[in-house]
Amino acid sequence: MTQRVGALLDEAISGLEPRNPDPVPAVVARGRAARRRRLGAGILAVAVLIGGGVVVGTRVGGGEGEAPPAGPVPEAPIPHQVGDTVVAGDLTLPVPKGWRVVPASVPGNCATGTMLDKTILIIGPGEGGCVFAPIEVSGTPRGGSGG
Repeated sequence: MTQRVGALLDEAISGLEPRNPDPVPAVVARGRAARRRRLGAGILAVAVLIGGGVVVGTRVGGGEGEAPPAGPVPEAPIPHQVGDTVVAGDLTLPVPKGWRVVPASVPGNCATGTMLDKTILIIGPGEGGCVFAPIEVSGTPRGGSGG
């Protein structure tokens, strides 16, 4: 049976010839094309790096930076509590039930060295923050609010 299958296969392919009897030139051409693509990609990468370095160099080396805002810089909003909310400029933060609002200026709020659980700390102008408060609300010099 195996010999019969082998004979049938031999008979079926006996008239077939390869499309290209010598594929070596095509393989060499594909290899050259791949090298040219890699070289082109490398040149492009170097050009991008050089261009990026020129842009960074002009920005760092004294190129034109952002212009200061026109007119006077608005004062930083001073955070304060209004009823059950903390307000700082455009920020309105509702105080959750069970939480307290304390100013950072009160002595001892941050000096305890323990976490101020369920506490919103209000930081006024010129005051530092506290790593122990879970929420801090402060004004920024550009007129925004932070926290």
